[in-house]
Order: sequence, then structure tokens, then C-alpha cells
Amino acid sequence: MITGDLAITGTVSVSNADLQLMVDDNLARAIETTADDAGAWAATVPVAYFGGGEQPHTLRIYAPELQAVSELYTFTTDIQIVGSGVTMFDRIGDTVGPNDVYELPTDETFGQQMDILSTQVSAEGSDLIVDLTMAEVTDVWNPTNGFDHVLFHVFIDLPDREGATVLPRINADAPEGFAWDYLGFVEGWNNRLYASDGASADEYGTPVTPAAEISVDKENNTISLRFSGDALGNPESLEGTKIYIATWDWNGPESSYRGLKEIAGQWNFGGGDGAVDPLIIDDTAVIPLTLDDRLIQPDPAGDDNGPAGVYELPTDETFGAQMDILQASLIPLGGELAVELQMAEVTDVWNPTNGFDHVLFHVFIDLPDREGATVLPRINADAPEDFAWDYLGFVEGWNNRLYASEGASADEYGTPVTPAAEVSVDKENNTIRLLFSNDALGNPESLAGTQVYVTTWDWNGPESSYRGLKEIAGQWTFGGGDGSVDPLIADDVLIGRPAVYVPPVPPTPQVTVTFEVTVPESTPEDAKLFLTGPFNGWQPGDEKFQFTRGEDGVYRFTMSVDEGTELEYRITRGSFANAEKLDPDSRFANHTLALPMGEGELTEAVEVQGWWDE
Repeated sequence: MITGDLAITGTVSVSNADLQLMVDDNLARAIETTADDAGAWAATVPVAYFGGGEQPHTLRIYAPELQAVSELYTFTTDIQIVGSGVTMFDRIGDTVGPNDVYELPTDETFGQQMDILSTQVSAEGSDLIVDLTMAEVTDVWNPTNGFDHVLFHVFIDLPDREGATVLPRINADAPEGFAWDYLGFVEGWNNRLYASDGASADEYGTPVTPAAEISVDKENNTISLRFSGDALGNPESLEGTKIYIATWDWNGPESSYRGLKEIAGQWNFGGGDGAVDPLIIDDTAVIPLTLDDRLIQPDPAGDDNGPAGVYELPTDETFGAQMDILQASLIPLGGELAVELQMAEVTDVWNPTNGFDHVLFHVFIDLPDREGATVLPRINADAPEDFAWDYLGFVEGWNNRLYASEGASADEYGTPVTPAAEVSVDKENNTIRLLFSNDALGNPESLAGTQVYVTTWDWNGPESSYRGLKEIAGQWTFGGGDGSVDPLIADDVLIGRPAVYVPPVPPTPQVTVTFEVTVPESTPEDAKLFLTGPFNGWQPGDEKFQFTRGEDGVYRFTMSVDEGTELEYRITRGSFANAEKLDPDSRFANHTLALPMGEGELTEAVEVQGWWDE
């Protein structure tokens, strides 16, 4: 049973002979070696050569000059995952496309099947494992691969190889610094793998086999893909591999990408033009595969403006993006816990002893199976839901402290603990790492299930106090609030579970409109009435917009509409051929309704004068 690198020695009857070691008779992957003057030779088959799990193999040695091979040897490998790999979290409910404006198709079978919640990337020998946790997994249409209403593009960037930056057929380019070598195209009925050779905006590249192995855990909304080492060109190591994943949907009957139009319809996305706009409804950040355990949470750039998005930074020229978190990682290292923070900017203008300035980190650590505190001391805030911190790291340019939650309150940090975190700064890469020792964290038996919540603000060193928050920003004070009651939080991130998607622009307040329609006596007794307009792609018989007839003979339908907009609509009996006749000289005449601001509710009475089929 082989569980690591396989060292092999032997002899050959001819000195200095060139030899090739073949595992499973694969000459293309043969490991070359040369015998010495006495005919002795040695070679090593690296563990990355083998796939994961328990697998049988064969071995023989080939001497090309002698046209001879050794006898066949057999052995078994049992290769396990090295660590748990990397888990990157994604936001819940962010199936809105790259510009936050896309809408899902309106058919009732569409839910959250395209919404990625987290992605775990790991290595088993030379096999690459991608485990996707989705907001929803369905099999409404009995798909052969076990899931429907989501198409995954899995782009794989192997280290030290040249790849492609165009993302074929989805009107997009790869993220900066990413060049893919392999593309997994996986949906309910298709499973293909391509190498980047020959790839273009219109061509996937060169087909490769085998495609990924697929397994589905519908109960836990998980889809797992295993890419074999052979399929990926037998990389010596997967360390440093990068993954990028984008989702859309595939139109099976037409063997094409599902359409993207200005208005969402039953079977098409809304909010763009599918000929030019990216066919991406959700995607991951670039996921780096490192063979240590780590949880990664990306954070939007430029969101260092407080919980409500209204704060302004102090106006002094030394303030920039030092409080803006771009990505946070949680890395268990034996008994220690590292929190790695990728910032938009790291500066040391004031020669801080800890290597960075103009940012104060509150690092709240919630260890599993412990009772903690939910109040966040001195910053006018409470912890996220279902989060109770056990330890608080208070770290800025000149201060570095650690507290346990015992005795914590709105005005007290808790009980001081030593040692505080070790601080290291990589200014070139805008990264700050905080390392918390096992002793400082009370020697937990395991760090599995740990969550960390990080907030940023700034510390006024000369006054040993939090930098002020006032209605108007000043040279040394934040603007947009009242520091005595509003949260002293410029930016924040929660590591350990998916965050809730927050639209970049708050949703427009809605007006609930009830349409009350009376019809002429000529209307058939069994008539069904429908509302149609741009809101449903002008589908005249859309059952989702069907009226209900009351005992008083009045037809009623209620819907919510953005306030301050003008609504265009028409009443039909199921088609435009029997739509209401608003203007006897124009079949294309419609109603318009201006939605007032601040009303909340509105009743619109409509009297149909006649029908076009009369």
C-alpha cells in the first residue's frame, strides 16, 4: 500500500542505459532515468502522479535501446486529501449579473439554482476536486447529471502554463491575472472538458477526455466535480492552481445558452443584450489552491462607507482606502489561527510601530461550542445574527490587545488576555496578517467551525480614542452620522459562512397597485382577463398576471411597482386579437399610469369599452 512518493531502485545489464518507468503502461507519462556505470538506477514517482482514494496500479521499466521491458509489478495507492483545501464563500442572492441588473427567467421552475454559496477546491494526488454548495439544487426535468437550471463554466489555471484570457461564448474576459488552461462545461445533460489550445470568443478550445466525474448531494445542495490528473495534463503539483467559476443556464431543446433580453420572460433572462453582455448570472472570485486549510471571504471594493453606505472619510489627504477590506482569509495553522486581510491600501505615513496606519481592526473570534458575547464593545453595534464572540483582537498602528468576552459590555472590552496577536505586514501586496496563538485562545480542541467577524475604523492616537463621527466630515473626523449612537464601522466582513447580498443601490420603494376592471355586457361570461405590459414581456395570456373575478363582477389583480415610474399596460382576454379597444384607430394604444411617490398603495379603476374581436 503506497501513501506517498514511490521510490524505486533496480539494475539493468547495460551500463548508462536510458530507462523509462511506466505506471499503468502509460508511456506518455513515463518517468525517465539513466543507469550508472554499474547498471544501477533509481527513480521516484511523486505522490501527485496518483489519483485520490484507493486505486490499483501496475509498474514496468522500459529500456528503449535494448528494446526490453521488465516484468510487471503491481501495487496499490491510498492517497488522501492534503488538508481541506480552500473554501471561498459567495454572497447569498447575488444572481444579478456582473452589473447587478440581471433578472431570472419568470418560469416557476427557476429559483436559486445558479446562486453559488461556497466553493471548496482541494487536491487528491493529481486529481482536482471542486465542491460547489448552491442555494438550491433541483431535478425538475429529470436531468441525467442530477441537477438542472444551472450551467457551470469551471476555468482552471495551472501554474507555469500559458493559457487563454477570453471566456468562450459568454461575452467576457477572465479576471485580471488569470489565464485558463482547462474549461469544464457542466450542466444537467452535458459534461465536457476543453484545453485552451484554439480557444477564442467563439470556440471553446480543444476537447479533452475524460470529463469531470459528477456527484450530487441534493439534500445538502452540493454538486461535486472531480477532474482527473490525466485530463489536466498530469501536472507535477496542483499547488498554486487557480479556479474561476461562472454560472448561467443552458437551453437544452435548442442546445444553446439561454437568452438574455431587455425584459425577463418565461424562458429568458432580463436586463441586458445576450449578443454583447456577459452570460454570467453569478461567479466566484479567483480561488487559489493552497494545500493548507483556509476559508476565504471576498469583500466588495469601495464599501468603506459604513453599514448604511452614507459615511464619508475624513478629508485629510493622508486618508485613502486603508479601511477598505477586499478579502479576508481564516487559516488554521496547527494550534494557531491566522487572519489574513487583503486591503485596498496599506500605508505607514506616520511611522507606526505595527507597520500600518489609518485603520483599526476589531477582530471578533467565535469559537465553536462556547458561550460568548453579542455586543460589540464601544462601537455602538451588535454582532451579526447567530454570532457570539469569545475573543476580541484590537489592533491598529500603535496598539495590539486581546480580550476574552467575560465582562464585556457596550462600554467594556472584556478581560485582557495575553499574548496578543503577532502582526506581520506585506505592504507591497497590501496584506496584514494577525496570528493568534493556541494559548491565547484558551487551547481549543479544534478550530473547525470557527467564525471571525472583522470591522474597521480609525483610532485617534493623540487622544487615545476612536476617531469621531459627525454629521459633516472634517479633516480628522468621519461624516454622515453621530458617533455617540451610530456604528463606528467603516467596513466589515464575516469569515466562515456566506454573506447576504446587499444591492449596491437600495431597492426603490414599491407601490402596491390594485387594478379593478369592469367589462362591457358583450364580454363572454366565462372570459378570463389578463394584464400585460413591459413587466412581463408583453405576454398577453400570462397566467401570473391573470385577474380574479369577484362576486360583484369586477375583475381584480394586485402587483407591486417601483414608485415614481410610469407604468404602461393593457387588458386582454388572452391574446392581442381579443385585447381591449382603447382607440378604435390604433391596435397599439395602451394605458399609462404614473406611480406617485410615498403612496404605498393605489387602486386603479379601469372600464373596458370594448374588445377588438367584437
